Amino acid sequence: MKKIFNAIGKKTRDAKFQQRAVKKMEDIEKGEKIPAPRYPTEDKRYQEAQADDSIREELQKKHTTLIDNMNKINVKSTDPVERWTSAKDLPTRESEWMHRNDPVWEYGFYEPEEERIPKNKLMFREALEVLRARQEAEEESNAPNSAKLREEARAVYENHKAVARVDKEKLDDMWEYFRPFVRKDYQKVVPKFELEQLQAALQGMSDETKMVDSTKDGIRKIFQRNKDALEHYDRVDEESKKIVEEVKKGKAAEANEEK
Repeated sequence: MKKIFNAIGKKTRDAKFQQRAVKKMEDIEKGEKIPAPRYPTEDKRYQEAQADDSIREELQKKHTTLIDNMNKINVKSTDPVERWTSAKDLPTRESEWMHRNDPVWEYGFYEPEEERIPKNKLMFREALEVLRARQEAEEESNAPNSAKLREEARAVYENHKAVARVDKEKLDDMWEYFRPFVRKDYQKVVPKFELEQLQAALQGMSDETKMVDSTKDGIRKIFQRNKDALEHYDRVDEESKKIVEEVKKGKAAEANEEK
């Protein structure tokens, strides 16, 4: 029974709520103003202001100065100024296809004019051309026309605009640290005694002194490109030898004292 009465009461309450809502909407359409609900503190301040006669008189007073100032205000509304947008193509798939045969767009961006490039600066294209020309000029090959190709590459390198714009020291540094890989299609021949020495080392029968000396020779060959590094390595090697000699002398002296 309780569920039945609750269901009936709910329908009755919903019907009354709908009637009140319809009546309220009709009043609003007729011009009734519905103020927004106030917080308790705000409502308290509002009631105090309504009870104050001085505030009521100030609100009802007509201020001609304020009205004149409002009449002087002139508002003009215009469309916003169009922003300047760059017409330069951005690197997209469509632009890549559109500029596929354009040499100035080969790397996905426009290259500046050569007159605008400052001193000791070069473009990515120029760096590749300089490195390629120098590699071909210094490449050792037994081909019949290798000498002619080296001369042509040397002429391209010497007459390149980037070589005249960039200092020689910077070009050498670029060649040392960013040179292209060199492909070698021939097999390096190893001397027989080095192969025997390596086999003996793998079997644990090698002479450690010879192995150390061969390692030092290999390190010296690596440092031959840089004279300062080679001199520093030789100086460190001499200091190490002196330390070893002093240790040997000390051990020999201790052995003689014990005898």
